[in-house]
Amino acid sequence: MEMVLQPALKYIPIWYDIKLALVAWLVLPQFRGAAFIYEKFVREQIRKIQNRPPQTADGKGKNKFVDFISSKKGEQEAY
Repeated sequence: MEMVLQPALKYIPIWYDIKLALVAWLVLPQFRGAAFIYEKFVREQIRKIQNRPPQTADGKGKNKFVDFISSKKGEQEAY
């Protein structure tokens, strides 16, 4: 993304200072920037995904596969 915006960013004289401060905030353990981002945004999204029941096209879930592989009484083919 930065490469695309490079022509515009060269006119912002403090861009590299801002970038350095942001990376330092994310990386250095004293600031816990990455932990803040994870706790506020990423963790909530992961919890939503984990608490959601699995969705299938027909709503049957695993039973569709079990019904397919298991033969029902009277439907067995003779060989």
